[in-house]
Amino acid sequence: MKASKLIVLFCIFGLLLITPAAAEERVVNGGFTNGLNGWSVEQFGSTSDGYGYVQGSDGYASFSLLTSDALTSPYADISQTVDLTDVDTIYFDTYGVVLEGSVSDRVLYVYVGGIIKSYTISQLGTSGWTTQSIDVSGLSGNQNLRFSTSLGGDYYGSTRGVGIRIADVSAYAEKLTLDFTAYPTSGNPPLDVQFSISGQNIQNVVWDF
Repeated sequence: MKASKLIVLFCIFGLLLITPAAAEERVVNGGFTNGLNGWSVEQFGSTSDGYGYVQGSDGYASFSLLTSDALTSPYADISQTVDLTDVDTIYFDTYGVVLEGSVSDRVLYVYVGGIIKSYTISQLGTSGWTTQSIDVSGLSGNQNLRFSTSLGGDYYGSTRGVGIRIADVSAYAEKLTLDFTAYPTSGNPPLDVQFSISGQNIQNVVWDF
């Protein structure tokens, strides 16, 4: 009897178990445990008509703004460059307090890439910490992340002041990609096949056929 040659074509049935690697934090000192290290700072300073300061302590960045003149607009900004590759969302916690007068306008602006978000004191949370989020899934590569606080002098004869706190700024790279190849994919049995795995943020792979 003439032996027939058997060609094996692979159809893979089984379970592929993937353990993602720990998410990579892209913000430097987002918890402000080292003061404002890692952040660039710009601030108004102090004049006879108002002040604008920022300092990092106790695990948050604290902004203090006050104006008593219609032409004085104190501000304080912190910023840093963040790699947003594979980052979907930036999170941060806020807390705002009116220190003097009445403040209803927007006092915090967050800039990242071409995205601008603005917040009033009430949106920041006046009775406790409030978690905010910004969708940055459309951005990639190095982007400037800037928190800008300002208090416009819009009311003549009215002194106004606010205190703003920002904490736990985070941007985690969590995207998981997976690809695998097999070689050879056909041949005479018995056949040794080598599988190769490639991808991003993968810690462990377990095959179960």
